[in-house]
Amino acid sequence: MSAKEQKGIIVTGGGTGIGRAITETFAAAGMLVLITGRREAPLKEVCEKYPENVFHLVADITDSTQRNRIVPLAKERMGRLDTLVNNAGLLRMGNLVDSTDEDFEDCWATNLVAPAGLMRDAVPLLAESKGSIVNISSVTGRAHIPGTGAYGSTKAALHHLTTICAIELGPLGIRVNAVSPGATRTDMGGVAIDAFGEGAFEQMTPLQRVGIPSDIAKAVFYVASEDAGWVTGQVIEASGGMSL
Repeated sequence: MSAKEQKGIIVTGGGTGIGRAITETFAAAGMLVLITGRREAPLKEVCEKYPENVFHLVADITDSTQRNRIVPLAKERMGRLDTLVNNAGLLRMGNLVDSTDEDFEDCWATNLVAPAGLMRDAVPLLAESKGSIVNISSVTGRAHIPGTGAYGSTKAALHHLTTICAIELGPLGIRVNAVSPGATRTDMGGVAIDAFGEGAFEQMTPLQRVGIPSDIAKAVFYVASEDAGWVTGQVIEASGGMSL
């Protein structure tokens, strides 16, 4: 694939967990990928693995000044943008009576406000490429799991925003979908898995296992691809059937 043909991808939270698996899937396919995160070490580790086509920017997406640098850098480094993957997320566990205003505010800032801002920033470039947006959600946006009120409410809102943006941006040729993981073994997902016990999630999941990051990455790659060119406004679960 020539440099001119290489597609450009942004993956927030691209240095660890699901974000890293998504980054490596796109990079292995020869695409250019800009990854962001708050910690430089894991970002650099991924870049060192794919020195020719992965770039990084240390940025806290909840800070609009830092977030506003992401799309312009993508234009500068990659020359185009074909897919925005809003992967970075924040999980705060706790029942309502144990949760604070800060728990809710932090989850909403990371899981909804920042993705909305990045989508807005990315529209001009995605309209040029007729590209797509993939928001990484969670089954907690649909399933009613005690202790996930702060987190799950943001993911339910992200589902709704995904649908609205698909309608608004469709006339520009931009597709907007969400991929919704179930219980997935990552540093963040492991908090919930360990809180309830892995066996509990295995019993809740028809395929009787918890997910791994590559399970989600494969779904994201498909949704972003031309094979899914007629798919928009959908929340696609990669959960082993957990919410059935």
